[in-house]
Amino acid sequence: MSRQNQLLEEKVQERTFELAEANQELTVINEELNSTLETVSIQTETIRDKNKDITASINYAKRIQKASMPSPTKMADLFNEFFVFHRPRDIVSGDFFWTVTVGNKTLVAVVDCTGHGVPGAFMSMIGSQNLNEITKTKGITAPDEILAELQKAIAVNLDQNNNQNQDGMDMALCCIDMDTKTLSFAGAKNPLTYIDEKGELQTIKGSRASIGGQVEDTDTNPFERHDIQLKEGMQFYLYSDGYQDQFGGPDGKKFMSRRLREHLYSHRKNSLEKQGELLEETFDNWRGRERQIDDVMVIGIKVF
Repeated sequence: MSRQNQLLEEKVQERTFELAEANQELTVINEELNSTLETVSIQTETIRDKNKDITASINYAKRIQKASMPSPTKMADLFNEFFVFHRPRDIVSGDFFWTVTVGNKTLVAVVDCTGHGVPGAFMSMIGSQNLNEITKTKGITAPDEILAELQKAIAVNLDQNNNQNQDGMDMALCCIDMDTKTLSFAGAKNPLTYIDEKGELQTIKGSRASIGGQVEDTDTNPFERHDIQLKEGMQFYLYSDGYQDQFGGPDGKKFMSRRLREHLYSHRKNSLEKQGELLEETFDNWRGRERQIDDVMVIGIKVF
């Protein structure tokens, strides 16, 4: 009996020792885990602070970008009626609209830069600066010539003739001459859609060339100009491809340019302000819960 008790006591002691060792190991693991959790918590807080700083910087950039575009007051001074529907995919946008007055001519453009977000916004500032330089400083007002000059300027700015950079922009550009009552249009891929004096829908396609990338033949202007005699009640629409490329609807398909033109035509009798509201409402209804895939810019103007 004494021998059995001794063996039992030895087993208890052995088990107690094993449990003590296991408990010590658990204590060490727990301390390491707490240390890791503390490190992760500090890193998470650091990342959160950096994200706040980055977001604050991008929001500040958004204010700068917004301030660089024509204000509603300026648009109202230039046009009888207008609307602007601008929906960036991210905080800042690669789409922008631009207008300037040179003498008796008013130029207006919708520009769709490569990319979106911060990279697109950088390109938009480069585009806007160059447009101002070409028109205000050089005095060029013919839209086809402006596009040709802009193409050369972007190639120089990004040194595209010496590298593989293909960044640039597509755009629709109009020049309105109030003396001759003429609107001249040229597009880099993007079109001009308008309602003519008879209330009919018309679309002029942009040229196939885009702005940016390597320019092989600088002596030939790849952009074509179209002149339209202005009549009372005519309405003009310039837009990027973000609206028509948005997925949504019952089958998750793209909105498409044809549907966009049909929408503009069906609401032509509304004021332009109302048309802008309906465009926004239609876009939101179409997109539903789909992710917005690109920046969106649509403007409508009525000269008189």
